[in-house]
Amino acid sequence: MSSSQFVLAFVISILGLGLWKKFQQIDSNLSQLVRGPRSRSWIFGNILDRRVLLEYEDDGGAYTIKGCLGEKRLMITDPAAMKYIYQHFEQFERPPFEKFGESVVAGPENYNIFTARDSLRIKNLMNPAFKPAALRGYVPHFRTVAEKLTQKWEDLCMHRYPEKIQIDIHKIIHEATLEAAKRAVLGDRSAPISDMEVAFSKNCYNILSKLTGKPTKGALMTERIFGSIFPQFLLPVLLYIPSERMRTLRRHNFLMRSFVNEIRAAIVKEWNVEEVGQECILDVMKHTGDETQHDLLEILTWQVPILLVAGQDTVGNSITWALYEFAKNPEWQEQVRNEIIQAQAGKSGEDSEPALLDQLQYLNAHIKEVLRLYPGAPTIDRIALEDVVLPLASPVQSGDGTKSISQIPIKRGDRIMVDLAAYNRRHSIWGDDADTFKPSRWLDGSDPGKSTGIGPYANLATFSGGPRICIGWRFAILQMQVFLTGCLSKLQLRIPTGVEVHPVKSFTIYPATQEKEESLPLEIALLN
Repeated sequence: MSSSQFVLAFVISILGLGLWKKFQQIDSNLSQLVRGPRSRSWIFGNILDRRVLLEYEDDGGAYTIKGCLGEKRLMITDPAAMKYIYQHFEQFERPPFEKFGESVVAGPENYNIFTARDSLRIKNLMNPAFKPAALRGYVPHFRTVAEKLTQKWEDLCMHRYPEKIQIDIHKIIHEATLEAAKRAVLGDRSAPISDMEVAFSKNCYNILSKLTGKPTKGALMTERIFGSIFPQFLLPVLLYIPSERMRTLRRHNFLMRSFVNEIRAAIVKEWNVEEVGQECILDVMKHTGDETQHDLLEILTWQVPILLVAGQDTVGNSITWALYEFAKNPEWQEQVRNEIIQAQAGKSGEDSEPALLDQLQYLNAHIKEVLRLYPGAPTIDRIALEDVVLPLASPVQSGDGTKSISQIPIKRGDRIMVDLAAYNRRHSIWGDDADTFKPSRWLDGSDPGKSTGIGPYANLATFSGGPRICIGWRFAILQMQVFLTGCLSKLQLRIPTGVEVHPVKSFTIYPATQEKEESLPLEIALLN
């Protein structure tokens, strides 16, 4: 037997053993405890059947769905259950397959990969860099990139005047948000260090969606086999599967590691040099915690990729959707534009820009509605580390439909998915028009979502909650405010005739057209 045949036989044997072991444990009692839609396929389940699942999303805050090969998952949109999962974060962990994927994209030592306690320790070191006082120092970075982008579009419009131009804004916005994130995280170090850094930046485009891909039966089967059955120590083998997506991820991982090494070298060189120029996140973080210089250096440099990827991908999609919704409603767009222009005209030199931006009621209502309908991460996936009992704010039907239950016993190893996107659309919380983009819901004084109090911003689930809350939520909102004010104060936006855009739910929610994935064409014209 050749060595390659031996390795293949070894892998197949382990996989077979894993299949047998997992199928011995597959009879989770979730479907007996909580009702859910029937599945017509044991192999693929019903997790992709949106028509069936929509019937359950707003009818109570918990239901069961079927994954591949008999897997059962509990879907949660109940605020009491969500709060329990957020607050008791040590009782739940992310699935191994998801953690492996993020380690490939953002490094093996980013704070999302570690155990709950270690993750919290690292976030405590990072927190000073994301407080309001520090955020004010990043505004010049955001403004510089926003003005550069707007000027580029203005020049194109001038060249084609009086005709309107059509631009696919998705990739352009992502490139801009990556540049803004690099400036805010690295400061003066954001200028290209080498060709390697330039290549890393180009490879970052929409990398989170490339990691998970569009939800398909094949993707679900891969996640099921390699995420639940395949031995964890063999997961790196996946990177060498001969597919375009794996080649992209393998290249990204190589570029990311090389980039981290270059950043580390740059920081070591200037560690004791007094900072000059505009403020940045790394410089703030250098002066936090009691760790030694070496330990702090390792911690800081490995957080750079996750900050850049999240700052580019999720914020990029949010800004893209915000511009799309403005283009759909020209009258609302004009109303927000007038508010921005009036505020800019009355601004004094002593005004704090973040404070001024927070006073723009129409703009911030628009941002809240975008974050409600298009959350950066639509679901949170967790595995129970111990037996727990999830409380429910509203009773749901038991699996056999004979009674109502107000709590759900969870066994160790049960899979739980917190559906942030579905929570943000629950009619019982947001009203009968919850599926409609309606910024005015934030302007009538009703304070939607107040009764549940989920999340740090506008009672939305978008930024999660509890100790593992999204550390960059203020960063994201401020970046959206700066980009949108810059664009609307100079340009008009319209939807091109015949273009239909629809959201695709993956790791993020990104726009697509009938002709192209990850695409959002808009007509852009100069004001007046």
